Amino acid sequence: MSSFTGETKTSPTTPSLEWVRMADQSNAFSLTNNCLPWNYPHPNDNQHIVTVTSITSSMILMQPELIPKEYKKIHGITRRKSFTGGTKNLWLRIYSYLQPSYFTRVSMKWCCRLFNDVEKMITYNPKCSPLEPIPLYTLFPHPNYASLRGLTTCLSALSKKRKDDVPSLLLIADGIHDEQGEVVVIDFPLTIIGESKEGCTIIGGLHMAGKKEDDVNVKHLTISQSKGYGVFGYVYGSEGMSFHLFHVHIEKSEGSGVYVFKTKRNTMSNCQVSHSKRSGAEVKGGLITMKGSGTSIHNNVTGGSSGHYGLYTSSSSSSIHLVSPLTKESVSTNNGGGGNCGGRVKIKTIRSKEEVLCGVDSEGTLHVKPGLNSLFYAVIEANLYNINQIFLENGVHDEQGESVVIDFPITIIGESKDGCTINGGLWIKGKKEDDVNVKHLTISQSKGNGVWGNKGMAFHLFHMNIEKSEGSGIFVHDTKRNTMSNCQVSHSKNSGVKIYGDGLIRIKGSGTSIDNNVKYVMEDFRICYGLHTLDSSASIHLVSPLTKESVSINNGGGGNYGGNGLIAIVDNKGTIVTTIQEASDDY
Repeated sequence: MSSFTGETKTSPTTPSLEWVRMADQSNAFSLTNNCLPWNYPHPNDNQHIVTVTSITSSMILMQPELIPKEYKKIHGITRRKSFTGGTKNLWLRIYSYLQPSYFTRVSMKWCCRLFNDVEKMITYNPKCSPLEPIPLYTLFPHPNYASLRGLTTCLSALSKKRKDDVPSLLLIADGIHDEQGEVVVIDFPLTIIGESKEGCTIIGGLHMAGKKEDDVNVKHLTISQSKGYGVFGYVYGSEGMSFHLFHVHIEKSEGSGVYVFKTKRNTMSNCQVSHSKRSGAEVKGGLITMKGSGTSIHNNVTGGSSGHYGLYTSSSSSSIHLVSPLTKESVSTNNGGGGNCGGRVKIKTIRSKEEVLCGVDSEGTLHVKPGLNSLFYAVIEANLYNINQIFLENGVHDEQGESVVIDFPITIIGESKDGCTINGGLWIKGKKEDDVNVKHLTISQSKGNGVWGNKGMAFHLFHMNIEKSEGSGIFVHDTKRNTMSNCQVSHSKNSGVKIYGDGLIRIKGSGTSIDNNVKYVMEDFRICYGLHTLDSSASIHLVSPLTKESVSINNGGGGNYGGNGLIAIVDNKGTIVTTIQEASDDY
């Protein structure tokens, strides 16, 4: 170790203090001492001596073979005592403090066996560190693939054959990675991390395909000069992953910088979109949420089209959400064409995590006051900030008849069935293995179905009133674990409870009633019923002691029950006790 000369950190008006080690001290490493004490007189007071020591044996941070055997012998340092756990644990603490990037960690584990062992500890015992284990990864540039498109095409093919063997992390080193403006298609879940936003540039675009429930994460790189969109997330049929961009710069795209088509879970954090020929961020039938003080959409619409904007919502079902304190004025600036914002202009600032958590109680429940679109935004906030329960206070939660889409597991509880009303409906999507619970409230005047379970999560309704729906009160399509307990469904224009396409619902509770539905007077609605199994794969189970006569009454159209599917009374275990209506051939 060399002699020490340093300066204190001072303000511009304070003179620097120079510390000089006393000259009569040796630099030689001592095998007999645990430390090398060096003394420094204070520059303004020679009587004040500051002593600095080297690392003690209990804080050794190097590999054991690099320490002289004699030193280890004198100080009783053994591999078992100081290196098997001690040194690695010290590095775990250092890792936890420094939070090194995946790039840094990969390079460290390659160059040193000690760091490789630390990574093994994190992998095999994830609770030992706040750092996530490094997942299966690959690097670009890659010796076997000249282009990024070539590598991702290979990974895509692998993901369809051996899903567990495909890397979920792609690390891209600094440099210009020239895809000649073409898009790189990603159709499997993947995290892409550049070495640095300023140093790692893809000449081309990213196109997210894949399954709707999956995600692509992109971090710390620049996307430049795409011949189409810079980042394009879309649904084709029922497919299309959501994307999440972190510290990404998107520039000089021939199309829009970011284009979202019908996907709903997209996010951008501290990203910049600039100099796109068309809009900066364009959303059609989808949703993107932007956050972070580093976010900017500027100098776009270089093609001059008045039909494009910095922020552009091109259909009535499109939304752009800005997380507080962002506003459309602070985010979107100096854009050409039609200006900074345009289209259907569903661009709204939503609350930040800190603001939302002020309304969360000690049990993790988000409390929501009534008002316009109160449930819609509460669902967005719950999904964004990992809240699993919403409490709706009494009053009217006015969704203006629209359905609130729920595509993640959550429980929604009203303060009281008679006092808490949602003017609108619920559209349940998400993964079939997940569940949504809804309790103690009224759903009224939906422009579609009151509760619609559509090929996604199962729903469970408790003590609810569902009334005056323009469609059916409850419509189940291709989900099987749905239940309703002590619920009333009434005055629906279509059927009270309609099941279709391999769907099933179990109805129980003495407070259950399906009454005065099928209120539409057109002749075609004679085929609607109180209880309606639309095709032969549909089923309704009434849990004993319920009967069709006690549950379904005074319904118009074709009557209190009907259709081509099974309607039966079952016991508490789901065993059929009495068949009310057998499944028959479809029309």
